[in-house]
Amino acid sequence: TTLAAKANSWLRVRPGKDGELAMAMIHVMLEENIFDAEFTRTWTNGPFLVRSDNNQLLREADVQTGGSTGTWIVWDEPSGAPTTQSDHPALFGTLTVKLADDKSIECRPALQLLKEAAAQFAPERSEQITTVPAEEVRKAVRLFAKEKPSSYCAWVGLEQDNDAMQTNRAVGIFYALTGQYDQR
Repeated sequence: TTLAAKANSWLRVRPGKDGELAMAMIHVMLEENIFDAEFTRTWTNGPFLVRSDNNQLLREADVQTGGSTGTWIVWDEPSGAPTTQSDHPALFGTLTVKLADDKSIECRPALQLLKEAAAQFAPERSEQITTVPAEEVRKAVRLFAKEKPSSYCAWVGLEQDNDAMQTNRAVGIFYALTGQYDQR
């Protein structure tokens, strides 16, 4: 197409495999630490701790008697403790949290779980599924992370597949990791 001819990077993805490509791109962004960590900490649920026993978000009520069931817990990196508010919450790792009933549980930030899920789609693994060469994926992600501003356009064809919701979710997450939402 005329538009593709003008592109710095044209990823010719196998039809219906856009979600896998988006997950591969998320993997590169997290693996190479080229995502916007400050945006992720401030505007996403990436720092919220997820319990290992039930895969639910850790609530204030879980760690404090009388705590709120609608307030989520993050891990404050400077103090090394769970809290409801932090200027620098952890985004990665496995953390042990003491619950209100004196039991301890392992938790991980939601972004850690995304990183683990995206690792299954590393470009070298997803190349067979998407038909996009691994190095082209890595090059495109690096370009997208470095060259700003950019835009995210919805309703461009991704919505026509049987897994459109998950595909759009992956593309939206990738774009959120760039920190460019609500930017000119």
